[in-house]
Amino acid sequence: MKKLILDKKLKVALLVLGSFLFLFSLIFYFKGYYKYVLDILYPTQKAVYETYKTTKSIFQVLTDIKTLINQNQDLKKQLEELKLVEDRYKTLEYENFKLRNLLKFSKKYKKYKITGAEVIGYPPDFFVKAVFINVGKKEKVQIGDYVVSDGFLIGKITEVGNFSSKVLLTNDSNFKITARTRKTREIVFYNGKGELDFVKPGQDIRVGDIIETSGIEGYPKGIPIGKIVSVNYEEGSFFKKVKVKPFVKQFSIEYVIIIGKK
Repeated sequence: MKKLILDKKLKVALLVLGSFLFLFSLIFYFKGYYKYVLDILYPTQKAVYETYKTTKSIFQVLTDIKTLINQNQDLKKQLEELKLVEDRYKTLEYENFKLRNLLKFSKKYKKYKITGAEVIGYPPDFFVKAVFINVGKKEKVQIGDYVVSDGFLIGKITEVGNFSSKVLLTNDSNFKITARTRKTREIVFYNGKGELDFVKPGQDIRVGDIIETSGIEGYPKGIPIGKIVSVNYEEGSFFKKVKVKPFVKQFSIEYVIIIGKK
């Protein structure tokens, strides 16, 4: 019984105390003392606000980084596309340069049949120096026709199909042609091993001289074949040993012209 009376008294006391504190807070607020409460709460509020700002800044930085990464990827893609366009432009410019040179060369030999062609392949045998071109009997290409690229004789037609032909290059061991030295006008016999055959001791053959077509075979004369790089003679020998470096570069040939007889 006494315990119940004590519990009721305690509840009444707490209710009175709570009412007092409430009224006391109102008095503080209306009398201007609330600013002291704000001062007490300021450090906590500032910490919460700074934390919010920091979190917001970090989030913004992460967002900006992601945006920059996306922009960087887009720029790289655009740069690659521009490089492709530039490479294509350079290729077209180079092809145009090649074709203009071929056209200029073809005008020089109007009395011959001139046919333009493109290299389309190489023989499977590594030891055979030849290329395949995309013209043949349909364009009236014939065996023995000269094949020129970059102003140099690079070979002769040795096989002809309906739509393609084989060009044996001037650096193949089976290639042979009657030629002439440009400076001294000596008739020589060039073979694809890079040598001149049957050069007599008395012939005026000089290092650095150009070997060119002679015109004897009925095709144009004066087309460069190669350059003499060495001349040797041993006393008592029947012939001089003459080395020639042909101008042909097998894997650099793209466009050619075929010079045929009309």
